[in-house]
Amino acid sequence: MASGLARKVFLLAALGAMLAVTSLDLLLLYVALEIDVLCAFLMIACWGDLGRSAGARTPASAALMLTLFLAGGALLASLGLWVVYHKGGQTFDLTALHARLTEQPLAAGLQTWIFVVLLAGFGVLLSVWPFHVWAPPGYAAAPKIGRAHV
Repeated sequence: MASGLARKVFLLAALGAMLAVTSLDLLLLYVALEIDVLCAFLMIACWGDLGRSAGARTPASAALMLTLFLAGGALLASLGLWVVYHKGGQTFDLTALHARLTEQPLAAGLQTWIFVVLLAGFGVLLSVWPFHVWAPPGYAAAPKIGRAHV
């Protein structure tokens, strides 16, 4: 993974991780996580380590598995964020959402539904147990320098 393009992809992944950590906006958090997903896919598919593939999987199949699972997780997360946006005063700003939802809380059933959808969506994106089915093949097929990031 010594090519110039590989370094740029790794730097873009680092930028996505920094944006995710410092974000005070739900939309920016979502975009930052999607940048990380795209970079992880490129690292595994283009520069994956054929010698460390999990079982009979190749880096391409591990990257496809990662893409399918993370697309489903991103869809769930975007659905939950869309509901928070519309029910929380038409904003993604966390401080404004906190102020709005402190004054006028959502119904308990809706809060539970949003929590479950966001937990499942971000759980897949962040490979939290039990949503981490894609992670072992992805980690095994990732290049050495990108393995910690994936």
